[in-house]
Amino acid sequence: MMGDTHRESLSILRHYFKLGLKTTIAALRIHTFEGNTKISDQTAQNWFKLFKKGHQTFEIKYRSRGSATANHEELKGNVEQNSPTVTPKLAR
Repeated sequence: MMGDTHRESLSILRHYFKLGLKTTIAALRIHTFEGNTKISDQTAQNWFKLFKKGHQTFEIKYRSRGSATANHEELKGNVEQNSPTVTPKLAR
């Protein structure tokens, strides 16, 4: 569930979108005048894209990132055997 402060910020952001402001200016105004620093430029850009597509709701769909499991002993052994091994190879 989204907090009221975040919902209010998105409402203000949508208002700025309707006024035709650029995302960076809208985010800056929210930071400056509303005192809310939770809306980053990237967040403003993402929401502006949704507004352009016609989205009227402020509900966020959270994505599942899957489970992160690791065998620490196996990773430690791989690092000790081949110290120059790069992290992406170990992540496989």
